[in-house]
Amino acid sequence: MLTTIELQRQALDTPVDQRFIYQTQHVKGPYTTGDYVRWKLNQIFGPDNWSHSLIKGPDLIPVNDRSAYIQVTVRLEVRFANDHQVVHEDVGIWPFQATRGSDLGSTVPERYETVLKAAITDGIKACSEYLGTCFRPLGDDALNRHIRKSIHSPAVTEPRSRVK
Repeated sequence: MLTTIELQRQALDTPVDQRFIYQTQHVKGPYTTGDYVRWKLNQIFGPDNWSHSLIKGPDLIPVNDRSAYIQVTVRLEVRFANDHQVVHEDVGIWPFQATRGSDLGSTVPERYETVLKAAITDGIKACSEYLGTCFRPLGDDALNRHIRKSIHSPAVTEPRSRVK
């Protein structure tokens, strides 16, 4: 856990290290894992200073009789070293495919549980990216804007989010 707001802001404004960035044909663009995001939240804030909750969903949104996606709305609450609390809400989604040879109605419950966990993780990742660039990889244009902003802007010492 970082013990000052200055150290926390610096960590949040640091782009993701290349070794934590992944890219596959199944995901649009580069990404980080849910384990990485939780590790960074623990590293920056400490495990007692952040939490998430499910505030809407899970909703099963059918695409056809064999596929759908799960949608949830997640709330992430973070307490900074200066005791300011920041709250973000965002949507997490994950595709859902019926078990081979069946439709959505007869798919095994374990598949729903796995997809629900993935949607919640997606929501946590989406909320975290509002805190800083250390949670999601930046594309080339976004990275260039971030570097230009860092060079030309004074240091930010207060959270830039909604304070609870």
